[in-house]
Amino acid sequence: MTQLLMSKPEHIEGASAVDLCHAQSQWETLHDALITVGYKVDCLPDVSYVKHYYAMSRHGLLIDNKALLAFHASSTHDQQTSPYLAAWCHYHAKKRPLRVETTRLHPERTVPIAYAGHADTLYIDQCLYFGYGANSVHEIANDLITKTGKRVVDLFITDPGAHLIDFVLPVHDGQIFCDPSGLHPNSVSVLADCFSLHNLQDPKACYPAQSMICGQKAIVSSECHETQLMLAEHGYEVLTIDMQFFHSMGLGPRALTLPLFV
Repeated sequence: MTQLLMSKPEHIEGASAVDLCHAQSQWETLHDALITVGYKVDCLPDVSYVKHYYAMSRHGLLIDNKALLAFHASSTHDQQTSPYLAAWCHYHAKKRPLRVETTRLHPERTVPIAYAGHADTLYIDQCLYFGYGANSVHEIANDLITKTGKRVVDLFITDPGAHLIDFVLPVHDGQIFCDPSGLHPNSVSVLADCFSLHNLQDPKACYPAQSMICGQKAIVSSECHETQLMLAEHGYEVLTIDMQFFHSMGLGPRALTLPLFV
C-alpha cells in the first residue's frame, strides 16, 4: 500500500468564501477517491504563510529512509517548507528510520538552492527522473545522487511555469503517457530511449499527466476524456473526479499529494 501525504486547503490567497468551499469540496472528493483505490492517506495541517502548501508534491521528496525538503527561492520566507512536514517526518521515524535533509549544492551553503520536490522528481524502476528548469536548479541532480544513492536522469523543462509531473505520467510495463510540449526535445528523446511513449491528447490546461494510478485503478480529472480512454484501453479501471477549481491554479490530482516511496 502506498502512503500519501495531503494538506486540506484551509487558506487560499485571494480566494472568496465560495471559492474556498469549492476547493475544499474537490479536495475531499480526491482524498476519498485515493482511499477508495487503495492509498493510505495522512493529512497535515494547512499553513497560511506558505503559498500553495496544499500542493504537497512541491514540498519534498520522501524516498526509502530519507526526506529531502524542498526550497522555493521566490518565497517571501526563507523556508524549506512548513514545520508540519518536518514534524511528520520525525514522527514517522519513530516507526521506521526516516532522516530529514535539505538539498543544497555544498554542505557549507547557508541557503538551499531551489528545488520543487516530488513535483520535479519521478521515481520509476529504482531511478529518479529529475526535471530542472524554473522551479528546480540543475545542480539538484548531484544532491539527489549523493543523498538517495539512486541513479538520476535529468530532463530539461522548457515551460517556465510548469513541473515535471505536468508532462510525464508513468504507467505499467515500461510505458509513459507524455505531453512533450513543455520538455526540451533532447529530454523527450531520453524518455523515448527508456520507455514506450504515448502522447497525451487532452489539453494541458486539464492537467492529464497529473492523473494518478494505484494498481489497476486510475484517478483522472473529469475533463480529461482522451486520457480516460487511453487508460481504459491499457486495462485500467478509471475513476473520474472534478478538479476544475485546482486546474485554474495550475494543479491536478498528483500536485496535491506527496507519496512515500519505500
